[in-house]
Amino acid sequence: MGSPDSPPWPPTLWATEYEREPPPSFRAKFDRPAIPLTGEGILLVPPTGSSVADLPNDAAIRHRTYMTITWAQEALRASKRYYRLAYVVNWTDWAIDKGEDWSPTERELRDQLAVWWVGGQQAVEAYFHFQKWRKTITGEVVSDPVRRLRNSLAHLDEAWLADYSAHTVVDPVGKPVKARDIRELPEGQLPLAFHPGCIEALFGVIPLRDVYREASAHSTWPNEDPDWSDYEFDPSDDDPEL
Repeated sequence: MGSPDSPPWPPTLWATEYEREPPPSFRAKFDRPAIPLTGEGILLVPPTGSSVADLPNDAAIRHRTYMTITWAQEALRASKRYYRLAYVVNWTDWAIDKGEDWSPTERELRDQLAVWWVGGQQAVEAYFHFQKWRKTITGEVVSDPVRRLRNSLAHLDEAWLADYSAHTVVDPVGKPVKARDIRELPEGQLPLAFHPGCIEALFGVIPLRDVYREASAHSTWPNEDPDWSDYEFDPSDDDPEL
């Protein structure tokens, strides 16, 4: 995998996903052959009774590389989406305080917060899986902040929930018994609220710049030039009054 320069920061706020949609007339074709994850060649099914050890080693390397790149690209997309969602929540909160006839409603803010939260958890999960697959290529382990935040979100249903934060559950002598990773987060809790620190860091914990820097270095196939056109930033987008 190459090491291209990181994309410009912040990303374009309102850019859409560059996906080519099928025409409305298209109907699913269920007679198509299986497609390898790399999108190249034909899928060779191992003979019946063969084991993983029988597969050629270059296949394992190819799939590890593919998965690392796939999750790196998803981490970039998800973190960009998170940034946009956080930016919208920040603007909506500010605009409600203005009390103008054009101001959003409290219900709009509530709905946006829900979408922001889910988008944040998806971004954390993508970043976590990127780091897991990167380990198979480079040997770098999943960083403690990423692992702790991911596990805290995954076990949030087991945590002790207060009005604005989630906490590790401890027994009568103070030993952690559930949602243990939460106590390892900054301030020993997971905020259940949006604050300005959440705009440029996943839930205020992992800087989005770090996600971009690491994922962009593993997001292209060897000898393939990166295309950051979707990440160009217009400074006017930084004005919440627009």
